[in-house]
Amino acid sequence: MSTLFPTIFILCMWARQKFQVLAVQNKSPNRFSFLKNLLLFLGLLQVFALLFDISENLRLTQWIQQGFAGNMLFFETLVKLKFLFAISGFLIGLVLLVVAQLKFRKV
Repeated sequence: MSTLFPTIFILCMWARQKFQVLAVQNKSPNRFSFLKNLLLFLGLLQVFALLFDISENLRLTQWIQQGFAGNMLFFETLVKLKFLFAISGFLIGLVLLVVAQLKFRKV
């Protein structure tokens, strides 16, 4: 999982860059601003997903060494958020990258 989140980050930034190029080509820098900000936000969420993954691994190691599990509610929340950030970043980033590529060919 250590390479998954940086890869999704790069995907989001790649799609964002495509929309930036489209905005410059259309001579309207504010065009696609919502999509560019959304992709930046989703990319930055991958940093949190990576931190949650590291925290999860440390917590699991600690529980193995102790021989019992501690607070599962916090642990489950981190895991769910980590996957939510990763899945949403991947799907939205990939769809918007394809949309940007299709628009790029039309220009």
